[in-house]
Amino acid sequence: MACSHEEKLIAYLGGELAPDEVPVLLTHVKTCDECWQAARELMFIRRGLDMLAEASPCPSREDIFAYTDNGLAGEEGAVVAAHLDMCYACRTLVQDLQSLGLGQEGRDDADVTHRAKAAALSVVEGFLPGTRRYFERLWQRARSVLEGEEDNAGAVWNARTLQGHVAGTLGAGAADPVSVTAFIALMTSLAVARDIKSSVVDRSEEAIKDAIQRRASGMGAGKGLIGKLCEILPGALLDT
Repeated sequence: MACSHEEKLIAYLGGELAPDEVPVLLTHVKTCDECWQAARELMFIRRGLDMLAEASPCPSREDIFAYTDNGLAGEEGAVVAAHLDMCYACRTLVQDLQSLGLGQEGRDDADVTHRAKAAALSVVEGFLPGTRRYFERLWQRARSVLEGEEDNAGAVWNARTLQGHVAGTLGAGAADPVSVTAFIALMTSLAVARDIKSSVVDRSEEAIKDAIQRRASGMGAGKGLIGKLCEILPGALLDT
């Protein structure tokens, strides 16, 4: 690796890069072929060391990349999502790949669904931090639900229906109001993103906020969650 950012990249992966230098590095990595590829490889080396402490076998390199690129759906995606809930090494790897934009979608920076996931994670972390541990499983379920409804862009889902999806994903005992609220945030983020991609919603802040309110309120979201979604989601989907 000949890029002048090599030392900064290694320092970032080791948690030693100064906070004010991180945004500059992240922007560079998304535009530099050498650093983008090197970062992906270095993260897998780090995971190999972390895996020594894990008891269960981890997904393959190809499956992790496919999952990060949002290209692993259905049963295969669900298996990886469940593993991430249990494996610190793989969960950290996927989160780092996504935060650095090292999935192919993140690098292209053109796929609104990828940005919706990042925005949903920000909402969950800031509004419902206790749900972070099962975020991946709920995200996979949200994708599955919406893929089944993709021919009906105006579909809404009530709280009881969503509670059933959460119970089916996490178990009946975990389908509490907090986890259902987190699922609403994920469903809203993904649904609005897909409405934008299909031109059902215009690419403007006002139109996106209107879509958020329509989607989220239709699912029984409270004012606090709708406000948080309106604060974070438009900027993420418009890439501002």
